[in-house]
Amino acid sequence: MGYTNESKAEAMNIPAQRRKQLKKNNLSNLFSTWAFYFFIIITTITLSPYNFDFATNGVFTWTINTFDMFENLFLLFPIGFFLTLASDKVKPIDIVKYTAIGFIFSLFIEFSQLFLKSRSSQYWDVIANTLSIILGAFTAVCLKPLTNKLSITNSSIAMLISTLFLLSILLITRLMMNKQNFGFFELCLLLCSSGLLVLILSHYSQKNNELLLGVSAITSIAFVFVSLLPLLFTNTPLFLILSLLSGLLVPACVFVMSITDNLSHSTKKMIIFIIIYPPIIVFSGIAITNLMATSAGFSILQLDRLYGVNEGRGVGGVMVQALLLLTITAQLLHYVIYSKSSTKS
Repeated sequence: MGYTNESKAEAMNIPAQRRKQLKKNNLSNLFSTWAFYFFIIITTITLSPYNFDFATNGVFTWTINTFDMFENLFLLFPIGFFLTLASDKVKPIDIVKYTAIGFIFSLFIEFSQLFLKSRSSQYWDVIANTLSIILGAFTAVCLKPLTNKLSITNSSIAMLISTLFLLSILLITRLMMNKQNFGFFELCLLLCSSGLLVLILSHYSQKNNELLLGVSAITSIAFVFVSLLPLLFTNTPLFLILSLLSGLLVPACVFVMSITDNLSHSTKKMIIFIIIYPPIIVFSGIAITNLMATSAGFSILQLDRLYGVNEGRGVGGVMVQALLLLTITAQLLHYVIYSKSSTKS
């Protein structure tokens, strides 16, 4: 996969050693950011519904809940996974550090849950959470040779990939909260994700257009498979239709972008961005309208009333959606400003 004319000119002005360092820095920053996202998401969900009562005399127990144990074995997996991928060279001391981070973070969560009436704290949860971050770290070590082959020299591409990652988490969160129902909001987010995929792939050019189309199709289908996985078990026909549509729509748009030589790359990016932003605006507008129209709800912000959720982890799920939506909107806005400034220079 090669560069566009704009990216190629930029790459030629960067010494080879500097370009290699940029690739490492962009990947390291990307994976570190994703680990940070999961720290925030896990904290937000596990401490939901935030009704702390410090007069509560909660205690740690050795009670075993099989489902919770299984769930906790994967809770911190993404943090260990992405922290390890963010490291240039993984040493044994790094695994020890990640294990300590998992243990302290898990202890913080369980200790905080002592003051939540709807939660309980178990020693086994601390052990399972710590094992999950170790499992994530060792999985990343096995995949490290593959990720070392990835190349991202353009920081704007890294930002778009990060935004796409957040959209995937947002889609999964909504499907899990809405009992795998695919509705208008999910369609808006999927359209936005498809536009972002086109935008990312359009930064590159291929001498072989057939190969470019193949990469675009595989990438888009893989994204839909991961992001809409909960839908596979409840509405398989819809899942297959959405995968097929994405696998056709994204390559078609990328092909049009690659063969249209009379438009500058910046203009092409802005055209696609015009397709991306409206779904986010629609999603945000309806969510804010629902929020303002609510007369009662969670604390002052009434976030638990946004989707009819009023207890347990549901409040945390809504909070996560709000945080993801704000971050996605901010990153897309930053991309527009960055693109304009780079065009003028």
